[in-house]
Amino acid sequence: MQSCHFLTDNISEVLVEGQIASLHLNVSVTWLGKSLEATVLDNGANGKPLLFYTWDPDPLTTSDKFRRITFPDCR
Repeated sequence: MQSCHFLTDNISEVLVEGQIASLHLNVSVTWLGKSLEATVLDNGANGKPLLFYTWDPDPLTTSDKFRRITFPDCR
């Protein structure tokens, strides 16, 4: 099984990693800080699959380049 790589900027490490563990997701997390936007745009331009998390509204989430998804609630 191939792992997805999850990109994020400055959200709670405990929150994200807790959600990943509780949902048994096969992903790894990279904390990018201020490099998030440039990294996401670069990967998107090169056709690389990616998943990123950022606050809404954000220039990345308000453009038509990316699709928003919602994970189920963690229990």
